[in-house]
Amino acid sequence: MFPRRTSTNARFAAAAAVCALALCGPARAGDEEPDLRPKPVRGLELKNRLGASVPRDLVFTDSTGKQVALGSYFPRQVGESGAGRPVVMTLIYYKCPVMCPTLMEKLTDALNTMDFTVGSEYDVLVVSFDGRDSAQDAAREKAGQLMYYARPTDDTIRAGWNYLVTQPENVRVLADAVGFPYRYLPSAGEYSHGPVVMVLTPDGRVSRYFTGFEDPAKLPKDLRLALVEASGGRIGTTFDRLFLWCYHWNPEDGTYSLQAMRVMQIGGILSMLAVGSTVGTLLVQERRRRRKAGAAGGAGRAAAAGTTGLKRGGFELSGQAT
Repeated sequence: MFPRRTSTNARFAAAAAVCALALCGPARAGDEEPDLRPKPVRGLELKNRLGASVPRDLVFTDSTGKQVALGSYFPRQVGESGAGRPVVMTLIYYKCPVMCPTLMEKLTDALNTMDFTVGSEYDVLVVSFDGRDSAQDAAREKAGQLMYYARPTDDTIRAGWNYLVTQPENVRVLADAVGFPYRYLPSAGEYSHGPVVMVLTPDGRVSRYFTGFEDPAKLPKDLRLALVEASGGRIGTTFDRLFLWCYHWNPEDGTYSLQAMRVMQIGGILSMLAVGSTVGTLLVQERRRRRKAGAAGGAGRAAAAGTTGLKRGGFELSGQAT
């Protein structure tokens, strides 16, 4: 189920459109019209859990078969400052035929575009909500993912990509905590769910959701801003932080939008700096001109005084000779 470039994009678009209806819910609250969404996606609206913490004590199995507490991926305690990296997390299942592999493909394409590196500036956590998935499945998915990630694989990157499996009751607690809905469909042997990527803070709080993957070109910029924001400005450049200051999160479409007022404020500040710089330059030039003029005048007066002294000396010598 690791990212693979196939002809599934069209099917993914159709499935995503259906699941987007589930994530967004009915058109209007209180609308008396019947819910026309397909029955498998009804009641699967993504719940806003921004600021909620993941259950740190839940135990999962990683791709090596080791038992790990979820909190080990979030070394910083809630409200604590210091160490830790933001985390990109998604809940999928490894035997998913269409939605999950295409979601991972689009996510990895975005991560490949950024100059942040997994394991250095941030980590990735991929959690299966299918109790049938095993540690061997997780290892296979991770191996395929490392091949698709456009960085030379080293220990840092390998440690930054984490694939987990667990019992159904454990992952249900995690999914409920972060507001992610899913449902098993016995007749199909598959799960109904939407494409969701979350960015979590280093202390394990939900910072941002990404649900719209129809415009992949926006995702690298939005993910970068979300990671800078979730890190509290600890990663990225000064330009990133200025960029983030100019944008605000738009929960309606799940992207960062430019704030006109902030741009105007920056424009005003730059204009003031430009005017101040111009005035300062003119004042410095005027002072230099006055100094040069003063120095030239002083030299002229000194030369005139020297000439007068010589003349007076000549008269005195002439008088003595007489």
